[in-house]
Amino acid sequence: MSGRSNLINKFNELENKKFRHAYLKEHIRIGIASQIRILRNKLNISQSQLAEIIGMKQSVISRIEDPDSVSVNLNTLLKIAEAFDIGLLVKFSAFGKFLAESQDVSPKALAVNSYSEEQATLDPVRNISVRRAAFNRPKQQIGKDMANV
Repeated sequence: MSGRSNLINKFNELENKKFRHAYLKEHIRIGIASQIRILRNKLNISQSQLAEIIGMKQSVISRIEDPDSVSVNLNTLLKIAEAFDIGLLVKFSAFGKFLAESQDVSPKALAVNSYSEEQATLDPVRNISVRRAAFNRPKQQIGKDMANV
């Protein structure tokens, strides 16, 4: 079965509104708990170490990593994202887009790279030329460029 037909089948399963929102809630709850555990294991740090980094107790990390436990708030997710030096994307979306973007829940897909890991994969030649171009521009132009971002 192709990925597209798989998505169509999953979308059709969501016809019932109660089921649709229960599915969304469960997928997010389990996905967040799993991804935090995967990211922590990728760095080879304990729950206690992560808790210390974000200024919380180990028991809080344990609850966050337990998909059957309480929910986690946005501020805590932001602290965790900062600790792992990764982005956090929280937005409302259509169900079809949600299904498409949340299909791959493999450990490999959930173990996202930190900023420095991602930066290290960039083309070094491109990096140098971008930095040189920025260095050689007048300060006024840099300010205009930043205003357009």
